[in-house]
Amino acid sequence: MKAVGIDIGTTTICGVLLDGGTGELLDSRTLSNDTAVRTENDWEHLQDPEKILEKCRRILEAFRDGEEDIVSVGVTGQMHGILYTDVGGRAVSPLYTWQDRRGDLPCKESRDGKEETWAGELSRKTGYPAASGFGLVTHYYHVKNGTVPREAVSLCTIPDYIAMSLAGEKRPLMHQSMAASLGLYDLKGSCFDQRAIQAAGMDPGILPEVTREHQIVGRLKESAGEENQPGTCVVSVALGDNQASFLGSVGPEERLLLNVGTGSQISAYTDRLIETGEAECRPYLGETWLIAGSPLCGGYAYSLLKRFVEEIFEMEGTAPVHSVYELLNRWAGDVYEQKKREVQVDTRFNGSRKDPGLTGGIFGLTEESFHLGQFALGTLKGICEDLYRYYREFPREVRESTGIVGSGNGIRMNPLLQKICSERFGKEMKIPRYSEEAGYGTALFSLLAGGYYRSLEEVQTRIRYE
Repeated sequence: MKAVGIDIGTTTICGVLLDGGTGELLDSRTLSNDTAVRTENDWEHLQDPEKILEKCRRILEAFRDGEEDIVSVGVTGQMHGILYTDVGGRAVSPLYTWQDRRGDLPCKESRDGKEETWAGELSRKTGYPAASGFGLVTHYYHVKNGTVPREAVSLCTIPDYIAMSLAGEKRPLMHQSMAASLGLYDLKGSCFDQRAIQAAGMDPGILPEVTREHQIVGRLKESAGEENQPGTCVVSVALGDNQASFLGSVGPEERLLLNVGTGSQISAYTDRLIETGEAECRPYLGETWLIAGSPLCGGYAYSLLKRFVEEIFEMEGTAPVHSVYELLNRWAGDVYEQKKREVQVDTRFNGSRKDPGLTGGIFGLTEESFHLGQFALGTLKGICEDLYRYYREFPREVRESTGIVGSGNGIRMNPLLQKICSERFGKEMKIPRYSEEAGYGTALFSLLAGGYYRSLEEVQTRIRYE
């Protein structure tokens, strides 16, 4: 038996084919997610859901060509963003991505003469934290401005839409991992907070059905044509990308994951709902949870330093002999080995979710330490420290776990960052064998939803490390 996992990222769409019996990754394909919709507003970040669907079908068909034993398909991808669908299950709007900033615009209703954003107003009215890019913040903006499509009967995330479309269904089914990312979600009740939604003047009827179980949306239709009958391959409910990455990375002996790519995130498994400070408690599978902390800048901080160095080369009219990342890693490694007094870099350049007004900084500069190797090492340590701040909020049983898993190219391709994180957390770091963690995880999830695995524990036995 084989399974396909599709991961719809903001810039790429990745598909994987795996052997469900052994857990071996058999093939992977990646397409550019070049589906952006042009707009005159710099605060709008839109993508075309139909073009995304076409790319997902293309990946799926490439895997199915010559393969007869694909039994399940799983979908994951970018969370928070929403699109609207009509009574026939067709998209009637663009995808308003997680990067969309209309929630930060000043709203029409000001309080005490002070400018208030749409996200701020929604938070004030409901008591829930609300940030621009969250699906129900976006929806609130549309409701208040009369821009909800007239044909819209439901809203959902893009992975929900792809799963629904592949199965030929007309109404989205949303897993709790996706639902919680939209905002106004009652974690204790495992449902959207109807009271809060109504208090904000929104109709709860537009929200999709939510499930916390591993279940299927339907069976894969053999083609996009409406006249075609569904086949035997099942399509599982879409899983949040954080949850899918965790499932595809963390084996039965581990419970802590560090992910560093363009962004960064720290996640830990727990079987109870935990109150935290800045970290979030997110639904996982069934009645289990992930505690997660997501710095707003994260791994992007290192790319900012890379860009700075590239600008220096451009000013000189030269080109680096090696990749800039390679140079930065080499310089940082030299400073690390010398064990001299080091520069500290606070990488919260975009603030934090709790305090958007925070800024980053560079500290401990001396005449001796004022060079790029120090800045490179300080930035890597700053990325690690930003994750460690969340880790301090985690419960003792998580912090006492013996190991840590590292994922994402930012940590997978940087042995020095692996070493820095291992030392700071005081734990051995393992790297998953396969780099497509989210796609791999959602493929495993689809086998669980289809009844090919009996339990989460059986899924975890398929995880392998380098």
